[in-house]
Amino acid sequence: MKIAVHLHLFYKEMAGLFLNKLKNLPPNSFDLFVTLSNKDDELIEQIQKSYPQAKIKVIENRGYDIGPFIYFLHQIDLSKYDLILKLHTKNDKGNKIIRLNNRQLTRYCWSHLLIDSLIKDKKTINKNLVAFEQKTTLGMIGSNYLLCSVKKNSIPSVFSGFEEEMFKLFPKDKQRQDYHFIAGTMFFVRAKLLEKVKEKYHFSSFEKTDGRKRDGTLAHILERAFGAIVIQQGFVIEGFDFSIGLCLNKIFSFFFKVKITKKGYFVIKFLKIPIWRKRIEE
Repeated sequence: MKIAVHLHLFYKEMAGLFLNKLKNLPPNSFDLFVTLSNKDDELIEQIQKSYPQAKIKVIENRGYDIGPFIYFLHQIDLSKYDLILKLHTKNDKGNKIIRLNNRQLTRYCWSHLLIDSLIKDKKTINKNLVAFEQKTTLGMIGSNYLLCSVKKNSIPSVFSGFEEEMFKLFPKDKQRQDYHFIAGTMFFVRAKLLEKVKEKYHFSSFEKTDGRKRDGTLAHILERAFGAIVIQQGFVIEGFDFSIGLCLNKIFSFFFKVKITKKGYFVIKFLKIPIWRKRIEE
């Protein structure tokens, strides 16, 4: 299968991790496209040393990782590829807790669940590629642990914006009550399923990234729409990672409760008794 890999490197200190992981892909199976938000000669040299044929573009910082992905889609002919692999650096520092699917995740856990579900090692990559070959209705692969309900994991403004964008993309189709998406937008997806996205959106559609905006932008809306677009076209989303972790999470949840208080404390309770707390770093 021919793969187009898009890697957006915002946190350049993570470049080595991705460049090494991509070596697990079958030789000559992929073309690498890298976008940077700032010109960095040392980083460009590092990329070219590992992948001399990589196409590297320095673009304006728009739309977080989604804007650069749309930019990338307009640089390629989707019909020449079977799969698209979307990757990007994600802040994994600090002990800030994120809540997804009624689970508590650290930034580090979130970032590495996304990465490891796709390119952890050769075995993982082979399992993902074989799944696409064997199941014709499989449209997207990402972390099963991060496969989330759009409705249950969206603030009202994002959910209403999501519904509007889905109507624009599929004006004649009946919309479902709920869709699912990979929270964090790292995934394998069949290239042909992105034609509507490429047709509808352009890099200029996105405003300049403002780090103070944690949610509510077009980028956050499209994060959810990528999964919905796959489902709306009759395909499914799956993940093959972290099955042991899911079991452990259920066991842990029976005995322990993790809570973030209104005053900004991360609290762990054992059988409803507080046993540990710490102020959350922003």
